[in-house]
Amino acid sequence: MQLLTWTTELVYAFFKDAKQIKLRNLRTALALKTSIATTLAVLISWLFHIQDPYWAGISAMMVLIASSGATIERAILRVIATIVAVLWALLLVVWFGKSPFLLILCAFFTMVFSFYYARKTDKLYAWLLGPGTFLLVMFSIPLESLSFAAISHVAYYRTLEVIIGTGCQVGLLSYKYVWQYYCLSYFIGDS
Repeated sequence: MQLLTWTTELVYAFFKDAKQIKLRNLRTALALKTSIATTLAVLISWLFHIQDPYWAGISAMMVLIASSGATIERAILRVIATIVAVLWALLLVVWFGKSPFLLILCAFFTMVFSFYYARKTDKLYAWLLGPGTFLLVMFSIPLESLSFAAISHVAYYRTLEVIIGTGCQVGLLSYKYVWQYYCLSYFIGDS
């Protein structure tokens, strides 16, 4: 009975909110922008037969912020954090690939270092994403079959997925500005 009441309230709230949707407000624009960028990122990943296309979509979703400048900064930080984390994971596999204990110990100290600096800098986003990517790359392969080739494969595709996802989001922002400031002024003229 309570589930029915909760469901009814949820549906009512959804339709009440849906009546208030306006095409020219920030909330709607951000929802559309994020949806388009996410869909494009997944489609591009599928077209290129990327291993896990959903990661490109997640990257597109995660970098959007209300301001265009902040979105671009977040996209750059995401790509840089991914590249650094991937390279660090590859380096640790080369150094300690035969010792799971040392790999886990290095992962622990990597987390400590990253979380410590995340609180000390204004680039919190990068310092928190880096370790997440590091863990994904490092431990996406069972330790008994861990090799440089296996990690390289995961690292390559993870980096590519992030670049595609953030590229779609930044590409949409760029397209918006090119369309607004170049194309419209060409067709309408400067008023």
